[in-house]
Amino acid sequence: MVNLSQGRFSDDGDMTTDVADVDAIFDVHLPRFVDRFAGEVPLVIWAHGGLVSESTGLQIAAHQIAWWLDNGA
Repeated sequence: MVNLSQGRFSDDGDMTTDVADVDAIFDVHLPRFVDRFAGEVPLVIWAHGGLVSESTGLQIAAHQIAWWLDNGA
C-alpha cells in the first residue's frame, strides 16, 4: 500500500509511506510476485480515499489486497 495525504507521502497517521517503500514495491515485491507465474501478470493500481477517515480507507484497501491476490493480480 501507498498512503498519501494531500498528494504527498504520508509521514504520520496510521500508516506512513516514503520513497523507499515505493521503490521496494517495484524493485522487490512486484518482481517476486511475477516470478511465481509464467507469462504476464495483471497489475492493479487502485486509489481510494478522501471521503472517509484514513483508518477506514486503509482498512478497505487492506481488505482489497487479498481479493486481488486471490484473482491473480
